[in-house]
Amino acid sequence: MYGLDINFSEDAPWLTKLVDKIPFIDTKEPSKVTLSAEGALLQPGHSKAINLGCDSGGSVYLDDFEGSSNPFSLLAQPGVWSLSSVPRTNLYPESNKDSIYSSVNRAMLNWYRIDQTLLQGERSGRANERSPFVEAITQQEVFPNRSVNQDPLNGFNAFLPTLDLTYRPKVRGPYNFDIPGGQTVAGLKISEGLRGDGSLNRPETRWAGITRGITTTDFEASNVEYIDFWMLDPFLDESKLENNKGKLFFHLGDISEDILRDSRKSYENGLPGTLNPDLRTDKSVWGRVPRTELPLPNSSSADNEDRRLQDVGLDGLDNNGERIAFQAYLQQISSLSPVAQDAIRQDPANDDFAYYDDQKLFAQGTDVLTRYSKFNGVEGNSASNTGQSGVQSSTNLPDAEDANRDNSFEENEAFFEYELPLEPLPGGYLNTSRFGKYYIESLDAPASTTISPGFKRRRWHHFRIPLSQFDGKFGSITDFRSIRFMRMVVKGFSEETTIRMGKLDLIRNQWRRYSQRVAVDGGTASNRLSTASVELNAVNIEENSQRRPFNYVVPSCIPREPFVQSFAAGAFQNEQSLSFKYKKTSAQVKVQPLSNYLIQICVFMNA
Repeated sequence: MYGLDINFSEDAPWLTKLVDKIPFIDTKEPSKVTLSAEGALLQPGHSKAINLGCDSGGSVYLDDFEGSSNPFSLLAQPGVWSLSSVPRTNLYPESNKDSIYSSVNRAMLNWYRIDQTLLQGERSGRANERSPFVEAITQQEVFPNRSVNQDPLNGFNAFLPTLDLTYRPKVRGPYNFDIPGGQTVAGLKISEGLRGDGSLNRPETRWAGITRGITTTDFEASNVEYIDFWMLDPFLDESKLENNKGKLFFHLGDISEDILRDSRKSYENGLPGTLNPDLRTDKSVWGRVPRTELPLPNSSSADNEDRRLQDVGLDGLDNNGERIAFQAYLQQISSLSPVAQDAIRQDPANDDFAYYDDQKLFAQGTDVLTRYSKFNGVEGNSASNTGQSGVQSSTNLPDAEDANRDNSFEENEAFFEYELPLEPLPGGYLNTSRFGKYYIESLDAPASTTISPGFKRRRWHHFRIPLSQFDGKFGSITDFRSIRFMRMVVKGFSEETTIRMGKLDLIRNQWRRYSQRVAVDGGTASNRLSTASVELNAVNIEENSQRRPFNYVVPSCIPREPFVQSFAAGAFQNEQSLSFKYKKTSAQVKVQPLSNYLIQICVFMNA
């Protein structure tokens, strides 16, 4: 803006004399001439602060799509997951047995995040330091364009936090009371029995699972639309490829919390101890269960002895109590080898906890997977600090059949199921052609990565599962308005298999599909948009820069924004865009040009 301001003032005696000549007028004050003027010119423009890259004309965003998708991480806290109940589908004939038979096909599943100190020096054995299933993974291996400050003390972790699941289909899972000849109920054989060494016969018929609560339960209101995860290829061990295939299931909805199926809620802090010796219990087919549910705090006892008496697992029995309660079962396994019998008698329910760094149990050089083989046990897993250098426990909460910790007891099963077939290609690596709509991309580790003998180079796979495209629906569930739990189930494998997830998120989109009637080209509002033919996703430079055949690149003239925190000097934020995919399903469907269609969406979203 340009402006001009003029002011002029001067005495005028000649004007005074002129006025005095007018009859009957005699001036008293001298005359003065004053002149003032103002002018302004407005020239359109903008501040240089809103220039964008090479565009000097200035930019104003309607939406830069950096927040178009918001993830809810399901692997941030591995301890939130707990042992799952038996899914009530036709794949699990034992699931309708309200007794100890309901767990006869449960195999061992361990879920954990590896303590990086185990990979230092000789603590984990040299061979396992380079195993792809235990080795530390850098952030850039999976997300090459992610800015990471290499100094973790300054706020960034150079290593990728993973959720690791090691499935052992030949090992009895917790509360599995299978016998050598298998269990038969009402003429129906529901299990294949034990081998002479105590391992599970026909491991491909077994299963294992974990469950967690979901805090945001109304997926429709929150617009949660996808399960998104990066998974390390599970078929990198060349010695475990033959006939080793299985499935990974996701269940979303109401999931039964009745792990030990008896329609009674088990919770350790309801058991009698030194502080509450008069708490009453009932005998069940599994052991002991609290008689009444009191308004107890969701925390373990502060008294060491009281905590020890209560920290006995979901069956309410310590190992001595289990040996007494399951004498009949111990007699049924007399045909097993002496070593196998002794191992089962030590812990009949197979629910003992073992800390991964307990030097009394694991000698120096013990491999990492063995160290975590009993880390998810629930008997003795919340021991208090007794002056040791570290607390050898996995939780400070009492174990309970309460996956979402809401002090209620869910027995209903009503869920959507999503099935991922995990099969190796001849020679190794996951057969991604089986996934169809779920598969996004694959990414190999850098060529400089050290490969241990007997293993293939690490390969990561990206999957995105649309929640609306479920593979099965069980129970009375009809929509996504009450999704209280997620369950992950592994089934079908014949060999030990480790699944490492570098990311596991529920994805919430801020943009919604518009399905109401709209007017096109000035016509009447008679056309309804099909939501089934529209896919909305987010793509970004960190996760999609290596995708083929079309990789994501930062748009020209749009620089990545740096972090403003002082500890993040030199690090840049993610750069993201909205992916809009429209599939023309009928020749009669009129498809607007993409730009116009997006403009219409903007109008709908801001209406």
